[in-house]
Amino acid sequence: MSDLLLSMGPYRLLSPIHPLGECRVLGIRDDQPGGPVVLLDCYGSVGDRDFLFLWADEASLAVQVKHPHLLPLREVLVAEQPAPREGSGQGILPFDFLVAVYDRVPTVPMLRLLRSTGPAPVPIAVSMAQGMLSALQAVHEHRDRDGVLLGMMFRNLSPHDVLLSLDGRLLLTNLAGLNHQMEDRASHAGRLKGMNFSFLFFSPEQLRGLPRAPRDNLWAAAMILWTWLTGVPLYRHESDIVSFQSIVDGQHPPLAQLAPHLPPALLAFFTRAFHRDPAARYPTAAAMLADLVTQTRPATEEEVAHWARAHNMSRLVSQEEEWNLPRASVSDEEESEALDYRSAPRPRQAPRVPHRPAHSPISPSLWRRWRWWWARRKSS
Repeated sequence: MSDLLLSMGPYRLLSPIHPLGECRVLGIRDDQPGGPVVLLDCYGSVGDRDFLFLWADEASLAVQVKHPHLLPLREVLVAEQPAPREGSGQGILPFDFLVAVYDRVPTVPMLRLLRSTGPAPVPIAVSMAQGMLSALQAVHEHRDRDGVLLGMMFRNLSPHDVLLSLDGRLLLTNLAGLNHQMEDRASHAGRLKGMNFSFLFFSPEQLRGLPRAPRDNLWAAAMILWTWLTGVPLYRHESDIVSFQSIVDGQHPPLAQLAPHLPPALLAFFTRAFHRDPAARYPTAAAMLADLVTQTRPATEEEVAHWARAHNMSRLVSQEEEWNLPRASVSDEEESEALDYRSAPRPRQAPRVPHRPAHSPISPSLWRRWRWWWARRKSS
């Protein structure tokens, strides 16, 4: 019996996947055989269906948020997978999934593109930050039909949530991770299952355990822009403990020493964005955006698209759709290494996956899972 999944709720997958962790895959509704192909972000959980339904209930509000720099979200649902047969080799299954259904837009993760190009030029990075901040402004200021401010925000914003389309338009994804202050469920505290993030983009207040607030998204946005411009997060150290403590204490060398190639006006922007006192930082995404575009001229979307095409963006997009690469739940060390793209560009090649020996004592289903894990680790 194969342990590959061929469907996800009412959606038929265009390529089978292993039922482990998180994945991003293309699919089509069974009741709409001639309908559009959609993008499915699937977040797996074992034996905790109540949590998934609670998460889906909160995430359903994200469907109402529409903005040119948000990947269009169609619906959020829970796909319950049947329990495996006894002796099928699926010992830890079934995995149930929270599924976020997006419109299919040809995109490439910004993290992967910058690993091929190195740090982005200032006008290009500022242009992408302009789209990111305008999307955050729309999320933070979203109101319900009665005009009540919902106080929505991203639970955790990191470079993994940023995509770039072929026309040079930045898109934020992971809308299933939106949270709203009016119904901040206590059961979610410390239970961010299925969320792929790095604490390197957490604000000091977030690491101290203070209540979530839009200021956490603004800190993450500034840190993402810094990473695009320099190639490495500001507080990245060899030890996670040192990195964690340096964020909380706000300890780092002078910004001009870390990034001497950045203009003084942009360094002043980062000085305010990373100020130790939250009251001294930018109060809203609109204020941060207004100051940023006055400090540096952003590139147009056409210029961003030209820059991306010059670095083989189309090839990266085709690889993304061909491989259906998982949104890997990697360790902090692996993710920290992935966030460092200062080194020379490396060509992307499909990994060579080992084959099972003829007389191996490992069952075929378990071997297939290990092959999938090994290929994902090598391709991340």
